[in-house]
Amino acid sequence: TVLSKWPSLRMLNRGHDKEML
Repeated sequence: TVLSKWPSLRMLNRGHDKEML
């Protein structure tokens, strides 16, 4: 996802990022 480009945001939204896969 777009958040994957941001290391810090990816950690905060790690769980949410998986749902966007």
